[in-house]
Amino acid sequence: MKQDKQTCFPIITKEVQKQFEKECGDKPDETPEICGYYGRACRCLGSPDGADRMLCWHCPLADYAAQRKDKNNEI
Repeated sequence: MKQDKQTCFPIITKEVQKQFEKECGDKPDETPEICGYYGRACRCLGSPDGADRMLCWHCPLADYAAQRKDKNNEI
């Protein structure tokens, strides 16, 4: 997903969420409960601003997206 503006927050897409859930495997879900099972109901999902909410600060899905961003230099 190409973005028009740069952001310092990780971008969470449906593909990133699905890959996160797949890689978690049998590990317990540690995403905030309001964000749904493994982040399926994440409020930042698809947001061009990225995971910029206070709730995202220690979210494993946001951390995973940030690691992918650093690894792939997507943005």
